[in-house]
Amino acid sequence: MKLSVIALTKKYERVLALDQATFEAPDSRITVLLGPSGSGKSTALRLIAGLERPDSGVILFDDEPVNLPPEKRGVSMVFQSFSLFPHMSVKQNILFGVRSKNLSQAQKEAIAKEIAELVGVTDKLDAKPDELSGGQQQRVALARALASTPRLLLLDEPFSNLDARLREELRWELKRIQAERGITMVHVTHDYTEALALADHIVVLNQGKVEQEGEAEWLIENPKNEFVAWFLGYNVVKINGECVWFRPHKARLSQDGELCGLVELVQNAYFGKKVRVKGNGWSVEVLEQGDVPKLGSTVCVKLLEMRHFANWEKL
Repeated sequence: MKLSVIALTKKYERVLALDQATFEAPDSRITVLLGPSGSGKSTALRLIAGLERPDSGVILFDDEPVNLPPEKRGVSMVFQSFSLFPHMSVKQNILFGVRSKNLSQAQKEAIAKEIAELVGVTDKLDAKPDELSGGQQQRVALARALASTPRLLLLDEPFSNLDARLREELRWELKRIQAERGITMVHVTHDYTEALALADHIVVLNQGKVEQEGEAEWLIENPKNEFVAWFLGYNVVKINGECVWFRPHKARLSQDGELCGLVELVQNAYFGKKVRVKGNGWSVEVLEQGDVPKLGSTVCVKLLEMRHFANWEKL
C-alpha cells in the first residue's frame, strides 16, 4: 500500500507537533522518518494509525483519503515499549491481533506457527514474556503486529531500548521480513545510522516540518541544507564565507589545509580513530587510520571532498 501525507498539522496546546507536513511512503518499501526528539515523528505515526486526529491535512492510502477508525485501517503498529501481555504466552500474544477474526483454532495455530517461524521465536511459543530476553520480546511484539497481515506496518523506535549489537541484528531481520512479505513499512528513528541501514526512502523532520525526503541513496548523497547534512553525520562548516559539507572520512590531518585548529577529542572507531578538531567558531570530525596528534596539538584539516549547498558541485 502506498501512503501519502498532505499538509498534516497537529497541535497540542502550545506545541505545534506537525506543521503542514507532506511526504510519501512508497508501496512495499521501508520509509524511515528521521529527526531529533520533538520533531513530530511519533505524532505522524499516531495520526496515520488513526490513534489521534489531525487538526488539518489529509492522509491517503493508495491515493484514497482515509477516515476509518484504527481497527479498520489495515494498519499495525509496534511501539518502543514491548507492550506484551504478561499473563499470556508468546502464542497468545501473537494471536491477540487476530482475535476479532472468524478463524478456526486450526487456522490460528497455523498463523502462530508461521509468524513465530518468520521472526525466529518458534521455540518460545509456550513461554511467558518475563522468560524472554529484550530482543525476543521485541520479536514477539513484531510477530503480533504481523499476524493480522497489515497493509501498512508502523514502527515507533522499536529497537531503542536494546543494546547496540542486538539492534543491528534486528535491523537485518526487519529487512529480511519486509523483503519476504513485501509490506509497506514506516519506521521512526532519531539514529541516522539506523536510517541508513534500513531505509529505501527517507523523510527528514525538524520541528514538525519536513526538511527533505527522497530515495535513501540519493538523499544521503544530496542533503539540501545544513540541518539535513548535520543530522546525517556530515561536517558542516563555513570556509571563506561559504557553507560547505563533507564526510569525516573525506578529510585528513596534515601540515596545511582548509581548516586549522586544535585537537579537542579522540575516539576509537571501527576503521581508525575519529578526531575532533576545533577552531574559532567551528568544530569538525576527521577519520584517521594512522597515529593521531596529542590532545591540544595544532593541526590542519585537508579536505579531499567538499560540496557547496548552492550548486551541489565538488569544489
